Formats: sequence, structure tokens, C-alpha cells
Amino acid sequence: MLDVLPQLAGGCINYWEAGNWALNDEAEQKGPKLAQGYRRVHMHLLGRSRTARDPSWRWGEAPRFPAFAERHAWAAKHLPLNAEECREIVAQTEASLVARYEMNARQITPVFNCPLCGYPTPIVRGQAASVCADCQ
Repeated sequence: MLDVLPQLAGGCINYWEAGNWALNDEAEQKGPKLAQGYRRVHMHLLGRSRTARDPSWRWGEAPRFPAFAERHAWAAKHLPLNAEECREIVAQTEASLVARYEMNARQITPVFNCPLCGYPTPIVRGQAASVCADCQ
């Protein structure tokens, strides 16, 4: 990420295996959920910059995330990375997992680039790779 995003020059990355909003009772399928069905590692890579203006991302402080119910309003104030930035980050992350952490390709969730928006999208077992969830 640091090599791909100029806005992180001089910054750092926090690696975070966070909680899972999918377990929230208000997440689809609404209602209580059993954790066993949602157990998989999803690593968050948080790019940190000295010049961050949002109080949620203040330099030298832990990032702050909203409650599940407030996530859309919180996210609306932030610009997402574009598809090219995301593809470059995915490629660099995959290369690092193999070279530095000795993972093999079978241990890394495969992705495809959505033909409509271009964003890299995980391939879900048993589902055809056609378009990302946002473009459906």
C-alpha cells in the first residue's frame, strides 16, 4: 500500500483482524447468527498518514470505526480507493504473502476484476465470477 498510494508517503500501515459486522443482528439475514458460519480471517489494511484530517484517522491514535448502524453515514464522508489503486494493492499484497510469508496460492482467496467497475472482487466458492456485489 505504501508503494502504491502516494497519499501514504511517509505513513504506515496498520494490519487489523477486526470484528465482523456480518454477525450484527441487523446485518442480512437479519437476526441472531452463529459465529461458526462466519469464521474466516479477513485482514484489514489501514493506510495511515500524518496528514489525515478526519478525527477517526488521527496520526498516532488508534483508528475509530462507527457502530454498525452508523457505518453508511460515516463512510459517506470518505472517498473510496479507485479500482486501479485496489488492483495494485491486491497484487502487491498477494506477492508479499507468497514471498515474505511463504503462503501458497491455494491459501489466498482468488479474485477477479469486475467487468463493470474494475474493482478486484473475491471469488466465492460455488458462485460464478460474473460481477461484484455492488454492480449486481
